[in-house]
Amino acid sequence: MVLFACKGGCITFKINDIVVHTHSGIFIIDDIILMDCGLGNQRYYSLKSYLSLDHNSSLVVYVPESKSKELLRYLISKDEAIDLLSSFSEIETEWNENIKDRKKRFSELLFSKNIIDSCIVLKSLYERQRILEKNNKNLKIIDIDFFKKSRLKVLGELSIVLECSEKEIEQKLLAEILL
Repeated sequence: MVLFACKGGCITFKINDIVVHTHSGIFIIDDIILMDCGLGNQRYYSLKSYLSLDHNSSLVVYVPESKSKELLRYLISKDEAIDLLSSFSEIETEWNENIKDRKKRFSELLFSKNIIDSCIVLKSLYERQRILEKNNKNLKIIDIDFFKKSRLKVLGELSIVLECSEKEIEQKLLAEILL
């Protein structure tokens, strides 16, 4: 186990930690290396894909230790996951009919470090999909993309933490919504 002191108040992760990267998915810290990317030698976390948003199992991402606080976080705890599942129905939804504004807002929420923000996107899209299906319509392509990303982020993290399938998690979330 390698552990380095970190300057600038960033969180220090260890090799083999499973972390959430705000933009790319869930990763395992494979190594901590020194690299020179034009600013002199700096420590970087080498992350191997555990569950990536683009389904690329060979994806490797390098995160400077100095940026880890804003880009990485640990998985939520089992207790937090159970609480999230049981309170999913209480999460507020957001919908903006303006596609540009909706895209901007959903991007902000999905790239947040807070899993609740990804839940807002997911629940909003579950509800929108249900409304559209009643009228024999489908989500727009941009919303389908956000739906896939939010499902992967929320269901993926919860399934890892609770050690069950994404399908089981989704069934529990949908049961919460339909209460």
